[in-house]
Amino acid sequence: MNDLITLLKADLINTYKLNGLKDKSNRKKAIGMSLLALFLTAIAFLYIGGAAYLVSDILKSMGLLNILLVFAFALPFLVLFMVNIYKMPSELFSFKDYDMLMSLPVKDTVILAAKVIKLMLSGYVWQFYTSFPIFLVYCIKSDSINAFSVIIYIILSIVLPLLPMSTGSVIGFVVARISAKIKSRNIIMIAGSFALLALIMVFSFSLQNILDEQAITDMVTSIADIQSSFFLFDLYVDAVYGLNILSLLLFILIFTVPFILFIYLFAKSFKKINSSMMETKAHHSSKNVKFKEYSPVMAIFKKELNFYVHCVVYIVNTFFGMVLLLIGCIAVLVVNFDPESVFAEIAQAQGSLSVADIKLLAAATVFGYCIMMSSPTSASISLEGRNLWILKSMPVETKDIFKGKTALGLVVTLPIGIISSVLIYIGLKLSFTQWLILLAFTVSAGFLTAVLGLFANILFPKMEFKSPTEVVKQSASVAVAVFSGMFLVIIPMILGAALIMYNTSLFVLIVASIYAVITLILWRYLITKGVKRFAAL
Repeated sequence: MNDLITLLKADLINTYKLNGLKDKSNRKKAIGMSLLALFLTAIAFLYIGGAAYLVSDILKSMGLLNILLVFAFALPFLVLFMVNIYKMPSELFSFKDYDMLMSLPVKDTVILAAKVIKLMLSGYVWQFYTSFPIFLVYCIKSDSINAFSVIIYIILSIVLPLLPMSTGSVIGFVVARISAKIKSRNIIMIAGSFALLALIMVFSFSLQNILDEQAITDMVTSIADIQSSFFLFDLYVDAVYGLNILSLLLFILIFTVPFILFIYLFAKSFKKINSSMMETKAHHSSKNVKFKEYSPVMAIFKKELNFYVHCVVYIVNTFFGMVLLLIGCIAVLVVNFDPESVFAEIAQAQGSLSVADIKLLAAATVFGYCIMMSSPTSASISLEGRNLWILKSMPVETKDIFKGKTALGLVVTLPIGIISSVLIYIGLKLSFTQWLILLAFTVSAGFLTAVLGLFANILFPKMEFKSPTEVVKQSASVAVAVFSGMFLVIIPMILGAALIMYNTSLFVLIVASIYAVITLILWRYLITKGVKRFAAL
C-alpha cells in the first residue's frame, strides 16, 4: 500500500507540476497558472450549468425535467469515452516512465494500480465539471428531490467512469497497435484529436439555440426517443428519480464487471504488452542511397516540415483553424441550405449593405480568423530548444533560417486558403472580382500570420521546456501571435465601418494592403534586429 501511495503521489506531482508551489522562484508562476486553471474551470462549470438552467423551466413546464438526468449521465460518459481513447495510449500503454518504473523493486500490479487510480481521479474531475452542474440545476428545479436521490447519484458517479475507461482503453489499445504499424503513425492521433475538437465545437454551437423554445422542444422529443431505446439512460433515470434499487444494482453491475475483467486480463500481460509496444524494429534496405542537394532555405524548410508532421500537438494547435475553414467551405457547397436567403435577411436587417457586400465581408472575416489561428512560426524557434546551437552553427545565414521557417507557415495556410477561396467563390456565387479580392486578402493574411508568428517568437522565446506541449500551448509568443492576429481582423472592421458602408470590396482590398505593409515592416525588423536577437539566444 505504501508503494502504491508513493507512486501515485509522484505521478500526480510530476503530471500537474505541483513541486512549483514549493520552489520560491516558481511559486508565483505556479500560483498564477493555478488561478488561471480555476478561472477557466469556473467558466466551463458556469457554461454547462447555465445552459441546463436556461432549459430547465421549459422542461419543467413540459413535465420532462428528468431529461436533465439524461444529460447528467450522457455528457460525462461521452466525454470520458473520447478522452480515454485519446489518453490511454500514453497513460497505460508505452508510457514515458515505463523503463524507470519497471526497474524499481515494485510489483507490476502496483504500477498498474497507480496508473489506473490516476486515470480514475482524472475521470472524476471531468465528471464533476460536466455532470454535477446539471444535477445541481435538477436539484434546484425538482419538486421531488430527496436525500436518497443525492446518495444514489453519488454512488452512480463513483462507478460511471469505469465503463468508458475500460471500453476506451480497449479501443485506445487497438488504435495504438494499428498506428504503431503504420509508417505515418501520427495520422490516427491527429484525426482523433481533430474529431474530438470538432465534437466540442458542435456541442458548443448547438447551445447557441438554447433560448429557442421550438428547438428545445424538438431536442427534448429526440432525447425522449433515445432514452426509451437506450436502456442505460432508463436505468440511470430510474435509479436517481424513481429510487429503484434494482436499476441501481443493474447499473453498477454493467459498469463494474467490464472494468474488473479489463483490469484482470490487462494485469496478466501488462509487462508483455508494454514491452512489445515500445520495441522498435530496424528496417534494412538494399536500395542504393541517393543524396539530394537543396538550397539553404529549402533544407531548413524540409527540416521544419519533418518535425511538424511528426509532432501531433504542433499540428493540432496550428492546423485546426485551416481544417475548420476547409470543412466550412465544403459545407457551403454540399449542405442543403440557401445562403442567398440567409444573406438577404442580414442585408434587409442591416439596411445599407447589399447581399454581395455581406457575402464578401463575411468570407473575409472567417478566412482572416481561421488563418490567424494557424501560426506554426510562433513556436518554431522555441521548439529548437537546447538544439538551437546546432542550427546556429550551420553555414546558413540567419535570414535564410527565417525564410525556411516562414515557408512552413505559408504551407500551412496558403494551399488550403486558396482552395477554400475557390470553394466559397462557387458556393456563395461571388463575382470574379470579389474572388480576386478575397484571394488577395487570403494571401496577404497568410504571409502576415507567418511573419507575425516569427516576430513574436523572436521577442518572447521559450527555450527551456520539458515537452513541445509547453511551447505550443503555454508560451507567450503563441498567445501574442494568435491574439494579435485576431485583433488585426476585428479592429479594421471597427475603424473602417464607414468605408465598409461605402465600398466593401475597396475596404477588404485596403485591409489586404495594410496586412502586406505590416508584413514588410515586421520582416525588415527580423532581418536586422531580429538577426541579432537570434544570435543572442
